[in-house]
Amino acid sequence: MSSLLFLKISEKLFFKFGYRRVTIKDICEGASMSKMTFYRYFKNKEEIAKIVLKNIIDESNKKFESIMESDNLFINKIKNLILLNESLIDRIGSDFLNDIISLKANIFKSLIDKQSIHQEKKIEEYFKKAQKAGELNKKTPISFFIYMLKDIEEKVRDEKLKKLYSDEKDLMKDLTDYYFFGIAPKN
Repeated sequence: MSSLLFLKISEKLFFKFGYRRVTIKDICEGASMSKMTFYRYFKNKEEIAKIVLKNIIDESNKKFESIMESDNLFINKIKNLILLNESLIDRIGSDFLNDIISLKANIFKSLIDKQSIHQEKKIEEYFKKAQKAGELNKKTPISFFIYMLKDIEEKVRDEKLKKLYSDEKDLMKDLTDYYFFGIAPKN
């Protein structure tokens, strides 16, 4: 029960302030528990942050599957994925998102890399289905779509591009919209 409370408080604090600004002391104070109790369940802040991120990834994967398995047209599935992406970005907050991206090379790397591989396989599977159903251009290789998605991921880390935005959530939303809808306004 204490471990769940620590996770809940950690998630709340990470989403509000980001990973870097939250301390174990903050987590313990939020949970009204001692550091000794914290260390009974977790080795350090990194471990609890990875669990929080893993929980978000698992939840997001379930929602992704639900959207893609729905009977909606492919374009409506894409719109729902964009909404899912936007709500996830809003939920986790700019500071935590930025920390995940900038710390990828360090503590979150294996988790993010594993998720990227899983997601790429799933996207390829669903894009092939959509292509077969005539909902995606049949002449465009699936590898192109996936390449462009990876390009979005790289652009999120582009310091020059990030400087154009006061809020990284807006950058992520614009990149997603641009990828799926081009420069035309969304309906």
